[in-house]
Amino acid sequence: MILFEDVVKSFIDNMNDYLMIVVSFFGSLLLLLIGPFLNLINITKNKTKFGTPKTIVITGSNSGMGRGIAIAYAKPGVTLGLIGRNIERLQDVKNECIKKGANVIIESIDITDKEKMNNWLLSFDKKYTVDILIANAAVSELMLPKELNFNDRTYELTNINVMGMLNTALPLIENFEKRGNGQIVLVSSLTSYLNFVFPTYCGSKAFVTSFGLTLRNRLKDSGVGVSIIAPGFVDTPMSDSLKQDSLPFSVTPDQAATIILDGISKNKAFIAFSLPTLLFTYFVNIIPPNLKDSWNYISTFFFKHPEYNTPNTSSCNNNNNNNNNNNTNSSSYSKFKKN
Repeated sequence: MILFEDVVKSFIDNMNDYLMIVVSFFGSLLLLLIGPFLNLINITKNKTKFGTPKTIVITGSNSGMGRGIAIAYAKPGVTLGLIGRNIERLQDVKNECIKKGANVIIESIDITDKEKMNNWLLSFDKKYTVDILIANAAVSELMLPKELNFNDRTYELTNINVMGMLNTALPLIENFEKRGNGQIVLVSSLTSYLNFVFPTYCGSKAFVTSFGLTLRNRLKDSGVGVSIIAPGFVDTPMSDSLKQDSLPFSVTPDQAATIILDGISKNKAFIAFSLPTLLFTYFVNIIPPNLKDSWNYISTFFFKHPEYNTPNTSSCNNNNNNNNNNNTNSSSYSKFKKN
């Protein structure tokens, strides 16, 4: 039985959390007042216009959002460097882009292979001069082989989503700085705002967001842009692996690509969609940590909790069958793949 004294003591113990709520309230009011001034500083101080991109590199181009971005960029005079693990799906994307008049080079590379990624990117940049580099490849817990336990899955996902992203983003930074031009685009997720399920996926995307926004601040004086893409639900195999009957406010890969290209063209720091999903996850993010356990408990009544220790069977089977994966963003499953 919970005593009144216990309740009072609990409120006192969590006083910092309530003070955080007060600061969030008054801080939001302040930002409403000074927001236009901050926006004016952005317009005058930040590089908001880059030339029309002629060469774009995209990882995880096999399907889903990566495929949508590639096709959206495809047109005469544009060269696309598409990286993925499923060469057959990659060839299909290449054919679609060629139909629109683009020059397309495809390559099957494991993004966790630092040396191969470095060599290919530098060689490609030397020949074509990359304007935009999009690190899109990633996986979720449910997409890794069913043989992996939670610990192995955590290491493997971190290797792909974090190290794979770094292997994509880092090799061309020096070249971009020397040219005083170029954009690096890192695909994160609005799940980086959440602490509900999939600890490694959410944690990896939180790293991508924090790294990218801080990198943007470091490179802005060099004339190099960095943007973070933070999608909510996109109708892709990655979302399908959640096994939900429906996903709120989801968008198609083509709709996502339209939003992404517009944001990149304006060198936006943070490109998030859909709007309802962004607002909801932002609200959840400002809930103080010691109160979030209760919020997560309430959330279980409205959202079926996926079992992240049980991967999606079909995805695993596809991956183990000559690496015929159907993921939204995945380039590889590292040491658990077949070529």
